[in-house]
Amino acid sequence: MMILKRKRERIFYFLLIPSSLVVLTFMSLLSALVYSSIPALGRFGLSIYTRNVWDPVNDQYGGLAAIYGTVVTGVLSVAISAPFATAIAVFVNDISPKKIKSFIINLSDLLAAFPTVVYGFWGLLSLGPFLSHTLFAFLDSLFGLHRITNGPSILLASIVLAIMITPFASSLLREVYSQVPKSVDEAVYSLGLGKWELVVLKLSYIKRAFLGAYALAFGRAVGETVAVSLTIGNILNISPNLLDPGYTIPSLIISQFGTAYGIQYNVMFALALFLVVIGIAFVIISRLILRVRL
Repeated sequence: MMILKRKRERIFYFLLIPSSLVVLTFMSLLSALVYSSIPALGRFGLSIYTRNVWDPVNDQYGGLAAIYGTVVTGVLSVAISAPFATAIAVFVNDISPKKIKSFIINLSDLLAAFPTVVYGFWGLLSLGPFLSHTLFAFLDSLFGLHRITNGPSILLASIVLAIMITPFASSLLREVYSQVPKSVDEAVYSLGLGKWELVVLKLSYIKRAFLGAYALAFGRAVGETVAVSLTIGNILNISPNLLDPGYTIPSLIISQFGTAYGIQYNVMFALALFLVVIGIAFVIISRLILRVRL
């Protein structure tokens, strides 16, 4: 019996090796980013993150516009996606007939697995022109948001990102929502309450998982490259007008990295490092909210 127990312990310890490799991989990645960023940070300091300039001729760089675009598109896409992803999770688990439940789940999973370049071209060639003459025209007339172009914009990129992350977030919420004990349903119905009260109670039951799901969705949104590069316009612009084109850190890197040389190459790594910092900061903020408010 003791021999069998020791064998199981050895197998368990052996299976822990992949988890340690994940940590080592992250640390090596972070170390490579820091090492490659040192020349740029040594020359420009933190002005890389506080200036809005990109002049390869005179070797002057600042990615403030890209940082602004990354944060705005990430937050806005999560805000747009949240009610739809939550509604899908609730509908699949509590409302939809069994005949279409599997269809909705399979469709959601399929959309989550779509190549991002497909979303990007669809947003650029189909969704963008449609919204330009409908939603964007309405916002322009209502708030006076004058458009520089009739195509790519920060808002268009945010909407495409929201469509991309909705299936991803809804699948996470759907699985957690389905794990709520059936005793909750029985208790609610025994009190004479209806479906709406049941849904509200279940959502409050999984509020921690809800925040966790959108922390992951935010990480995917800020790291998206191809779809955003095709729909945001790729202009170093800091404007509160969401109908203006802009830039994000990933779209800036993908558009400039092929021709980067010298210190510009290191600036790219410095911006990539800041992208990692944004993701870590969002996770930390989420955990603090969980401790303080939930």
